[in-house]
Amino acid sequence: MLNKFFKRIHNTNSRFLKFIFFLRYLVAVFFVAISLFLIIPTFFDFEKKEEIIKNYLLKEYNLEISEYSNIKYKALPLPRLELKKVQINFKKTKTNLEVTDLKIYPKIFSIYNFDNFKANKIIFDDTISNLQIINFTIFIEQLFKQSNKISVNNLNLKIMNNDKSILKIENLYFSNFGYKRNNV
Repeated sequence: MLNKFFKRIHNTNSRFLKFIFFLRYLVAVFFVAISLFLIIPTFFDFEKKEEIIKNYLLKEYNLEISEYSNIKYKALPLPRLELKKVQINFKKTKTNLEVTDLKIYPKIFSIYNFDNFKANKIIFDDTISNLQIINFTIFIEQLFKQSNKISVNNLNLKIMNNDKSILKIENLYFSNFGYKRNNV
């Protein structure tokens, strides 16, 4: 009788432990599935999708990409598309930007479905711009009134008047989202 009592206690604990040990397999399956979901696009050729990306940036951000060197997908720490050595034209101001690294953070399901491509935010890194003084206010207004998330890191801005340099501003940072919203 005493033996059955201990056996019964052991059985109740083992049911609970079996459930806990089953959950570790379930967590492992979800971890592997999410990892594969994020890593598989590194093998895609995003050069074929360049027109979709260009049209999206033109439509949503009023940015026209004239040339770039390559497109890569990076999965970690957040999934993003990186375009290297990009020439960008602002549509309204006719301002040219030379961006060393343009990062586009797409929404999670836009990684696979480019028919409905949408981005959470874009970040410009190491940007050089020569801007005419006439277009300066329009350029600043376009940055501040951008409804989508945009961030510019290390902007070197040269303000010109009739091909003469008036003002040179280096290492500017601007973001229209987050804690440092609309701070320059």
